[in-house]
Amino acid sequence: VYAESADRSTRIVGRFEPARGGAVTAFRPTSTTALSFETNGHKVEIYARPSLRVFVDDDEIDLPPGSVSFTVGDGISLSKVSGLNTVIELTTPSFIARVSTFKSLMFSIEPGLSMYLGTPADGSLNGLMGVHDGDPLNDLTLRGGGTITLAEALEHDLALYSFTDSWRLTNQAESPFSSAY
Repeated sequence: VYAESADRSTRIVGRFEPARGGAVTAFRPTSTTALSFETNGHKVEIYARPSLRVFVDDDEIDLPPGSVSFTVGDGISLSKVSGLNTVIELTTPSFIARVSTFKSLMFSIEPGLSMYLGTPADGSLNGLMGVHDGDPLNDLTLRGGGTITLAEALEHDLALYSFTDSWRLTNQAESPFSSAY
């Protein structure tokens, strides 16, 4: 879970997959291959593999080549701009997300998604991306409460993994994705 509101009415979740091909090492890179945005009773899913696909409320929508805009409802809209990398912008009352496709020849990641997330600096969303409220001391807050320090995170030990694991979805019933890997 990248970010969610305290009442869990807004949630942003990423799906990661190992890079394809390339050398197999102990630290094989992964990439974000799907993102799900839930807010105001709607869900928008963006998948990079096998090709770019977008779902709104579990229905796949057709995004023709070129630039296009789509109204989801309840103040939510998305637009797509095609170029070297396709960019999809999702605008909601509580955040703006810009998702772009990419390919990495160095790590044999193809294709993947990168995301920019703009939120109000009021602490209304928290998660792996921290708490956007101007207080760096609470950015490493575990999903169930409690925090770890930056020094603990930099040790790459149990404290860091307790933080990242607290935001990991391990129960399939919690997954917002309507499409399997």
